Amino acid sequence: MDELLNEVLIEASNGNIIIDGDPFPIGFNSMIYEENKVISYKKDDNFPILMIKNKKFFFAKLTEYLSIAIDKVKKFPNFSKDRERNKLKTLVTYLFVNATSEDFANPLELIDRNISFLKDDTFDYLNQGINIPLLNSFDGSIINIKNTDQSVFMETNNKINITLYKEINNEKFEYILPNISYGIRLNSDNEKVCYIYSIINPKTKKEEKTKYSKKVGRELYKLNSGVLNVESEDYKKYKMGKSDYYPENISDISPSALLSLFIFISLLEKENITDIRAVTYLPVRYLSREIIAQRQTNKDYTKLFHDRNNELQNNITDKFLRTFNRLAFHFKGLKIIFLPYSDFMKVELNKINHDINNIILKDVYNSILNKLQDKNIKKTNNSL
Repeated sequence: MDELLNEVLIEASNGNIIIDGDPFPIGFNSMIYEENKVISYKKDDNFPILMIKNKKFFFAKLTEYLSIAIDKVKKFPNFSKDRERNKLKTLVTYLFVNATSEDFANPLELIDRNISFLKDDTFDYLNQGINIPLLNSFDGSIINIKNTDQSVFMETNNKINITLYKEINNEKFEYILPNISYGIRLNSDNEKVCYIYSIINPKTKKEEKTKYSKKVGRELYKLNSGVLNVESEDYKKYKMGKSDYYPENISDISPSALLSLFIFISLLEKENITDIRAVTYLPVRYLSREIIAQRQTNKDYTKLFHDRNNELQNNITDKFLRTFNRLAFHFKGLKIIFLPYSDFMKVELNKINHDINNIILKDVYNSILNKLQDKNIKKTNNSL
């Protein structure tokens, strides 16, 4: 294991990690404290520094993580050679790809958190999927919620897939909502904390031009009811093209992402999980795209890739956080706490205050509540 980790650290300092013969543009530095000496792998000052303050303890904790992850993580690419070693190297590499700036300063916390993610079984009862009939909205549609595994390259091993569907004349029509990448761990008080990494449309999603999809789209637009009234004057000027200044505004979000997030928050509430962390920035993922930009031989392409990277990161971070703020506008039980100098935004869920100021969200909440009050659901689904 020492040899494998050292290989990853040395290659990361060069901005290229080789997996199965292919170079991955992944870069970070490292500083390793081992007894009375310090080993440093550093080539680029822009890379974050992985601080390994006790090599022996770190290696033992990493070995524990790998022993669990090698069995739990199911979705790997098809390696052409030395499959087991490449699986381990990929797991080590993407552990750090999915690390925050704080995690690089305290990697033991990162490993412990990911071990907890892999051991968690909170939503295992959703592995087969569950159907929730809506009481009033979306023209009698059904919400299908399913917990699924993710690729080793994603932020976490689990995501929640959410689909609206309806059968019309014996034909099934679907509207796929963004999925939620998440992980759940136990804190020092033995209470569950949920980390949400992304709200993203599946790459396989196709825009269906059916009457059903158009009807769902119109219904989703109703989620904006009352929101446009609180838009700032600066944002109105920006929308009308009268100003180049872009002010943050909660109306500038995707209604489908808002609905997915609200459905997931409703599930968390049913599990008595009130401590939520939104992961705002993963530095190595951003820097990987910057490495690609800097390696372009054409300066125009370098600028194009750099601008695209910043635009993508703004969407990943800013729009992601705006969606939480927007939900807090609709759902008074949600409290947003910005932690200073942190890559986590804390979200507290107040189970006492359930004031929801949108008729569609209120219907979705009540539909989920009614369905999950059946105590046999978990038992039945877990036995499948």
